[in-house]
Amino acid sequence: MFDTKTDLRNDNTSNRTRRTAGDDQYALNFAYMYGYPLLEFGKYVATFPGASVNTIYHDRQLSTSSVFKVIRPNVDTLYSTVFVDLSSHDLAITVPDIQDRYWVWPFYDPYGNVVGEIGSLQGHQPGKWLVRFADRDFGIHQGSPQGTNGYVGYINFPAAYGILLGRIATTPTAADQKLANQFQDQVEVDSVKRNAEPMAPPLNLSMLTLPEHRPSDKASIPQAVLRLTAALADYNQSPAFTCPPNVDLSGGPKYAETQSRAALNADKIDLGNNWSLNFPGCQGAFGPHYAARYYIAKRGYLSLTTDQAIYPSLKGHLQVGADEAILLRFPRKPVLIPSGFWSVTAYNRAQYLIPNEQNRYCIGDRDDMTFVDGTPLSEESKDGEFCILLQPADVTPRPRWRCNWLPLPAGGGEFSITVRWYGARKEMYTALTNAFVPKFEWTKAITQSQKSKL
Repeated sequence: MFDTKTDLRNDNTSNRTRRTAGDDQYALNFAYMYGYPLLEFGKYVATFPGASVNTIYHDRQLSTSSVFKVIRPNVDTLYSTVFVDLSSHDLAITVPDIQDRYWVWPFYDPYGNVVGEIGSLQGHQPGKWLVRFADRDFGIHQGSPQGTNGYVGYINFPAAYGILLGRIATTPTAADQKLANQFQDQVEVDSVKRNAEPMAPPLNLSMLTLPEHRPSDKASIPQAVLRLTAALADYNQSPAFTCPPNVDLSGGPKYAETQSRAALNADKIDLGNNWSLNFPGCQGAFGPHYAARYYIAKRGYLSLTTDQAIYPSLKGHLQVGADEAILLRFPRKPVLIPSGFWSVTAYNRAQYLIPNEQNRYCIGDRDDMTFVDGTPLSEESKDGEFCILLQPADVTPRPRWRCNWLPLPAGGGEFSITVRWYGARKEMYTALTNAFVPKFEWTKAITQSQKSKL
């Protein structure tokens, strides 16, 4: 938890004989950057009205353009959520035997740090797992902890509260989503009595959504962040946040943005073709990298670690005219761990999925895509260049391009894309290379009357 005194000591300010306005401003700035993920925690809780702790909630269908629950949703996996409260009990989760598809059950602290990921990519076994509060040896361990039996493994968790955001891969077909629902129904979550005094008050989810803890006419973003930080520090026992005199609240966001941009420049891999990999050294498991944690929380709270997924980042937004298109040229197929997969998802200017008659919001290796010569992309013996056609939803491409078409906003306009590699092998991102990331080629829309440039 956040300790102003400790962090100021670590910054060599403890030897000062008196506290100055500069000390107060630094403490406020750092507290804002440190506590910002709690605002995203509250936003996520608010999407589950009346939710209870240690209860599992399943999303039964993939996101569509009519769903506005979160920005930039994936259209690859069904989510399952548990708001974890380990204040007085441990938690047991029964993971079903899920064959032939990707799945992961990651446990986060409220700040978005992954403590442990139980998943298919690491070959973890189905069965009962224990999540317990601990003061050392954090993360995943195999077998039953001392004094217990019947567990496949356990996670030592460093906080009283957290979030489970499970993911099971599925496709847009109703039949496959129904199958994923059956796996969801086999997941069990149970509280396990702990023979010790409670180490914190029970998690009060409603506290996270109080008006004073959410940006509104009653609270600016900095006020909401700092109030939440004070409320959750030391297990809800801290006094309420009071802004010191001669301190600028707006300094918090400015400081956080400056620090996070500097941290990004220091921890980024250039993948070529204007793509980069942000914070590969701490993605999802930030430790003391608070600036990176702030940056990711603001843009994609509850991200997975690089052991699970890689998200190549593209600078800025893209734009096409009403009669234009972009060929997204991949030099070769991604190289993935078994049960891994990849996808490209398009978003409109508001960062939501793009309406289209095909109800196609993403495209990837689980679709019936083809190479340039028409060979199915699923042909295991073949590799080489393939293209995705980014073209407005109201301009239907020629038949040979429709299986590789990802619709953009009708009439053209601004959009963005996210590339997701689940289970990427390290060779895809450990070297400065453009061997896997696509390049962009603008062209006239490819229609019945417009010949392909290929």
